[in-house]
This record gives sequence, C-alpha cells and structure tokens, in this order.
Amino acid sequence: EKQDVLDVGCGSGVLSIAAVSMGAKSVFGIDIDENAIEHSKINAALNGMENLVSFGKAMDYHLASSILILMNMIQSEQIEALHSLESAFQTPGDCLISGILKKDKENYLELTNSLKWQLISEIEDGDWIAFHFTRP
Repeated sequence: EKQDVLDVGCGSGVLSIAAVSMGAKSVFGIDIDENAIEHSKINAALNGMENLVSFGKAMDYHLASSILILMNMIQSEQIEALHSLESAFQTPGDCLISGILKKDKENYLELTNSLKWQLISEIEDGDWIAFHFTRP
C-alpha cells in the first residue's frame, strides 16, 4: 500500500527522493534551514521528481490518517522536532529513525516509550543505531 511520507530534517532531500522512487503516495520534506530546502528542490529537479515531492520550512503538509515519518538527525535535533511537530508525531503510522548514537540508545528508547511508540526493529552500524517504530 502506498504511503504518505514526511521527511523531517530533509537536508539534501535524499530520503524524500528515495521515498518517491519507492512509490510513496505523497512526500513532503521539511527543514528549518532555507538552504537545505533549496538544495532539496534542486536535487528533486535533477532527478526529474520536482512535481512528485514538496519541500518547505513550515509544516504546511496536510496530514493523512496514517503517515510514514523519516528522520535522520542527531538525537538533540530529533527531540526539538518532536516538540515542534507534535501533531505529525501523534498521527498513526511508522517512523524510520537514524542518527542515534549507541551510547544514547536507552535514553532514546525511554523517550519513544513515553510517546507510546512500539519498537519494531533496530540496526546498528558502528556507533550508530537506526530504529523502526510504529505509532499507535
């Protein structure tokens, strides 16, 4: 089933572009850095996807009833995003999270547990961990 995707902290737009390539229903990338948004738009155009993905600084994305959230940022940035985009994170769906240091794993899992997220899987690579959560 095709999903709506929100790429939080989209940076260069690579995860948004990958989501489009994998058949996402809709994709919106958000970043607080205007330069990152412009870079993402350029990368989408270079990949012929400028009409398939949107980027913005503000949360002007219509949230579907279920949404896949992608986040590849360090933990402190993720915590800031959780607070500023609370409505998005309260929408049911999955989260694919990366950018968490192994040493911060327990603190991060405490945070996600307090949000009632359910851990589906995790992958370690060197000092880093990526998680797959579902949000009820």
